[in-house]
Amino acid sequence: MEKVYKEKRGFQVFLRDAEAEGETKKIIYGTPILFNTESIDLGGFKEIIRPSAFTVEDIKRFDIRLNYQHNSTTIIPLARCKFGTGSMTITVDEIGVHFETELKGTATSTEVYEAIRAGDLDSMSFHFGVCKGDHSFKRKADSTEYIHEVTRFEWVKDFSIVNEPAYLETSITSIALDEFKRAESDAALELEKAKAEEQRLAKEEEDKKYWQKYDELLDKYKNLN
Repeated sequence: MEKVYKEKRGFQVFLRDAEAEGETKKIIYGTPILFNTESIDLGGFKEIIRPSAFTVEDIKRFDIRLNYQHNSTTIIPLARCKFGTGSMTITVDEIGVHFETELKGTATSTEVYEAIRAGDLDSMSFHFGVCKGDHSFKRKADSTEYIHEVTRFEWVKDFSIVNEPAYLETSITSIALDEFKRAESDAALELEKAKAEEQRLAKEEEDKKYWQKYDELLDKYKNLN
């Protein structure tokens, strides 16, 4: 099986209150995945996620939890969209992937909601994996800047409300980007070798023509005598 590179990216989270039967519903929402939008610098490169990375069909393919701090072991998820159903709604359009959920009345949900309301929490991170053939690097023309293009997610496990977004985790920068830079360096070296060989062959051909002309003139001189 192809190796899956794991990453986390950060975005903002928002909230709104909705009145229902005299009670305030605590709703949070956001767009954790934006399509065709160049990211901030993620550690030596910027990223663009294409619409093919996450499609409407993927909503039923992924089991995505809404967590706090990516903690899925000791804290009950704030919400969940399990293969298209659950307490969290996920939608996809030309802009990106959106989520919305009404937080439950648990202690963690209440604390998270109040922290968002106060502005103490305003960041999100989503956890995803890509296979080797589903992302690539390229260097911008006339620039030292690298672009990481993601065309397909192998999986998306969670959207998390976090204290600080974890823009990168054990992944593309140290693995694929380094591989791309090595390949780019090797290609440049091979190009230099090819140019040198081309120049050598051209010089050999030039010398060959010179000595052929020299021999022709020498033979002509001998015939005159």
